[in-house]
This record gives sequence, structure tokens and C-alpha cells, in this order.
Amino acid sequence: MEDHIQSLICMGFLDRDLNRKALIKANNDISEAVTILTSSNYFNDDVPIPMETTTTTSSTFIGPLTQEQVEQQQTVRKKNAIKKRKIRKEK
Repeated sequence: MEDHIQSLICMGFLDRDLNRKALIKANNDISEAVTILTSSNYFNDDVPIPMETTTTTSSTFIGPLTQEQVEQQQTVRKKNAIKKRKIRKEK
């Protein structure tokens, strides 16, 4: 399942927990999981699950990330981690 979760992340579905839930619902069928994740009415236990939990840009891209996009995400994550550590130290 972890390989499929990573594949979904590479496709642009960045929420690991949501990917895991979709794969469980799809019996680990990645094609079905993509269908579930792109469905406008994806529900889990009758509670709507947001399609994206990350900040989006003005355009929506569905597909594999380029190496540049992956590097940008890693850079942003590192910067955010540094900011969080700095805030914790200040408290």
C-alpha cells in the first residue's frame, strides 16, 4: 500500500491520510483510488473529506510532479520546519 500512497503523492495527491483512506476504500486499486480522490462527493463514514488540505495555487494540476516541483515542495517543507522550530524556541 505504501508504494501506491507514494505514487498518488507523485500524481499530486499530497494528503497521505486521504490517499490511504481512498486506497482502503478501493481495495488497494490505484486507478479506483484516483477515481475516488477526484470524485466531488468523496465521503468517509458519512463525513465529507476535503479534496485538498494543502494551500493551492491559482491553477489546478493533476498529474505527476516534475523534479523541479518536488524540489520546490521539499524546500518549502524545510523552511516551514525551520520556522516552526524557531517559534517553539521563542516560546
